[in-house]
Amino acid sequence: MAIGLKDESIRQDIYEAMDEGRPPYAAYTKTIIGGVVVRYLDPIRVTQEERILVGVPGEAEEDDIVVKVWSRAEDVYLKKNNKAHFEAGRLIPYTQEQKEISTLFKRVRVYVIYFGY
Repeated sequence: MAIGLKDESIRQDIYEAMDEGRPPYAAYTKTIIGGVVVRYLDPIRVTQEERILVGVPGEAEEDDIVVKVWSRAEDVYLKKNNKAHFEAGRLIPYTQEQKEISTLFKRVRVYVIYFGY
């Protein structure tokens, strides 16, 4: 029984997208060093959830600092329930470009440590 999303087929599509590694509907990343509590809608169980995004942006693993949404309904829910974070700039849209920069930063940091600079 769907609690939030009205159509069971939407949930099936979301599950398949997640399982196959397709890109999400939208993704958001934190911009501060401190933790950010994010309220979101679980895409499979369609329940309200909270998650703390932790880690230093640019250094942390993507899963630690990024929240992904898989449907328009989830996106609307996330934006509505985290309005203060968006207005203060603590949450911003996350793009593939940011991911590549973050990965490059990690590689440079590894080489610097490895060569002792």
